[in-house]
Amino acid sequence: RLLVNGTTSPARSGLWEDTGIELPPELSKSKYRNALTAELLRPEKSGESGFLRASSLLENFPVALLTVESGK
Repeated sequence: RLLVNGTTSPARSGLWEDTGIELPPELSKSKYRNALTAELLRPEKSGESGFLRASSLLENFPVALLTVESGK
């Protein structure tokens, strides 16, 4: 199901508001490109590690396929 109440995407509904995908330190310095939407994503810092917000990943499309954009 791609819509909540028939009008709002799950990402915009607040469903993923507090959800993040944790990245180990060696991956937290990279930038990621969503191959399905061409969006560029930068991890947020959390100590030495990083994370990507699920709400950002799924904001425009209900799935994400990430590729590493650069090393730092």
